[in-house]
Amino acid sequence: MKAHLLCSVFAFFLTSCAYSVHDVYVSGFEPAMPQTAGKLVTAHSEQLVILGFTGNTHYLDQAYDELQGQCPSGDIVGIVTEYQTALGFLSWHNHIYMKALCTAGVTRKKA
Repeated sequence: MKAHLLCSVFAFFLTSCAYSVHDVYVSGFEPAMPQTAGKLVTAHSEQLVILGFTGNTHYLDQAYDELQGQCPSGDIVGIVTEYQTALGFLSWHNHIYMKALCTAGVTRKKA
């Protein structure tokens, strides 16, 4: 019985995971405009890290390029970037979530 309990606890720790939000960055609105003046665009990209090794080091650029692709004829303002990590057994995923306001077709007043 003791061996089964020990194996169960060990298996639980091998398969458990954790999740963490590290940073949230916010850019400005230049020039100032109401939030309802544009269209909300979102993007997500991730990086898999196994034992500290990874092949994808451009995941932030990929998310930003995805944002720009959703707003080809306007400016992107008010970018909110969230950096999160999902931990697993001997590996983890770094996630980048970006949200922004696309100002395509918005007439801005100059001050």
